[in-house]
Amino acid sequence: MFLFDAVAKSSVLYCKGHSGYYSCTKCKQKGIYINDRVCFPDLVSEPRTNECFLSLNENNNFLSGVSILGDIPNINFVSDIPLDYMHLICLGVVKRLVVQTWAFGPIPHKLCARDFNKISLNLESLKQFIPSDFARVPRGLSESKRWKATEFRQFLLYSGPVVLKNVLPPTKYFHFLSLHVAIVILINKKHCDTYLDYAEQLLEHFVKSTKIIYGTHYLSHNFHNLLHIVDDVRKHGCLDKFSNFSSENYLYYIKKLIRKPSDVLEQIIKRIGEIEKHISSPKNCNLSDKNNFEMGNPHNDGVLVNNCGGPQYKTAKFIDFSISINKKDCCCVLKNNIIITAENFAFCSSTNEFVVVGRCFETVQDFYDQPCNSSNFGIFFVKNLSDLNYWPIKYIKNKLIKLPYTDGFVVLPLLHHDE
Repeated sequence: MFLFDAVAKSSVLYCKGHSGYYSCTKCKQKGIYINDRVCFPDLVSEPRTNECFLSLNENNNFLSGVSILGDIPNINFVSDIPLDYMHLICLGVVKRLVVQTWAFGPIPHKLCARDFNKISLNLESLKQFIPSDFARVPRGLSESKRWKATEFRQFLLYSGPVVLKNVLPPTKYFHFLSLHVAIVILINKKHCDTYLDYAEQLLEHFVKSTKIIYGTHYLSHNFHNLLHIVDDVRKHGCLDKFSNFSSENYLYYIKKLIRKPSDVLEQIIKRIGEIEKHISSPKNCNLSDKNNFEMGNPHNDGVLVNNCGGPQYKTAKFIDFSISINKKDCCCVLKNNIIITAENFAFCSSTNEFVVVGRCFETVQDFYDQPCNSSNFGIFFVKNLSDLNYWPIKYIKNKLIKLPYTDGFVVLPLLHHDE
């Protein structure tokens, strides 16, 4: 596949840019000009085919030239060039709602000062609860013009449903939730296998509702392409399989290889060659094949229960995540769906295995029930911790993000995985 944002796609494919009347690479709908922008108000349109990209004479309103990619055998310009959800959704749809509508948009959709400040305070209060898996902690709405793509993703998947509840008007909140649930489904392979058609219905509902709530002029290139992104998921897998997040994150590594502004490519090639020359073998993985975890950060002053003792550790590292006893990394769900907070990792003499010492939440219920029950995706409102207990570490299934809400917490599974 080839991954582009809308601007790069237009340059490489010689097709209309995102502001053009025929800018959609997935269908032939002609946009209309409303409020200084090209919009796509129809939900159904004739799909584009690969032949559309190969016939310049028949598509002079769509193509301005012939792409060099056409020299690649068997390439399909429609299905092999998927939509990138980092630009389309995070920096497109979510940014349009948060920044250009609620925070700094025109009346009547702009938030009043009281709600603006309340959401900002809610976001900033979450900083100490954001796990170490995230490179950035939440910033208030006053900083939203400078949010990065990862911050918009964090808002859409995790913090947004919590900080917006009971602040945003119900119609707009449930409208946002329909996008949240759809992307929760599309970003997770297990959910895709079960709820893919439902996610497609939710995105259609989201686009229809956008037209009703905010107006036809909101149905720009990004909102329109929400109708097509499920087809790319069907072909290429869940969204993280074909997003630009991993490429953007790799830029940090590339920039560290550069020492001067000239001869950039030569510098990168030489540094990579030097690194490969001095690394004779990959790092050994210490994760046990039997238990699939390793212990870290030994200590001797943790809380213990009967039959548990040394050695004690502060961290248990798994393949995709780490659980620690600090406040932001301590929450997880077990294979029997019990939600616990870890307070220590120790060795149990009675069962001859490592265990997690902690407490479980006794009250577990849905956080939202529209457009569906949040429990379908492992999202719960929890409160009332039990007394200390212990469970085998091998029973840990997934890490959870624990965000404070009213008199308890909202727990959400860690969905995205940056490579």
